[in-house]
Amino acid sequence: MRHKGWGPAWGSGLELWDKKQDRCVTTVQPEFGRTIVLPHGPASYHGHTKPLQAPDGRPRRSVAAYYYTSPLAGKQHGDESASVFMKTHRVDRVKALARMLTPPVVWLLARKVSGRA
Repeated sequence: MRHKGWGPAWGSGLELWDKKQDRCVTTVQPEFGRTIVLPHGPASYHGHTKPLQAPDGRPRRSVAAYYYTSPLAGKQHGDESASVFMKTHRVDRVKALARMLTPPVVWLLARKVSGRA
């Protein structure tokens, strides 16, 4: 998926590689609205081996979605089906509270100053 007006010369074609990971089988060029569906797992060799050449630091944007199925789906196996919730750190809770109480423009400015914008 790409922005409208994305130049093919800028790169970002999705490379699909063979199982030995020694050659690129095909490259799928970005087209606005294009959807690519492929199985994901230990043998889904894909990626971008060439750096982007977009002008002015223009980002390449894409959306990825994953769907997982298991042979154990719908079957209960003792404690394996129990949810385990991670505890948040105190600093994360304080940060979340500060974000709720602070105007968004302050957070945008802080990100820009810190170089994470």
